[in-house]
Amino acid sequence: MEKAAAGAEALQADKFTEAVQLYTAAIQQHPSSPDYYIKRSTAHQRKTPPDYAAALHDAEIAVVAAMRRAR
Repeated sequence: MEKAAAGAEALQADKFTEAVQLYTAAIQQHPSSPDYYIKRSTAHQRKTPPDYAAALHDAEIAVVAAMRRAR
């Protein structure tokens, strides 16, 4: 959770590359967290230049993870 909290701070501070790295570390610890994938997707979209392919990939994973949790 420390990495996710730091990722949230980086995202809030417009440090998008750092946010991607921190959320990647958080995902390694908790690979089924849809929230972490959504937030990393947001960071990918806001980077300069944006990485829309990575953002879409993370969003798709988040949807699958959320559906699995709902079962």
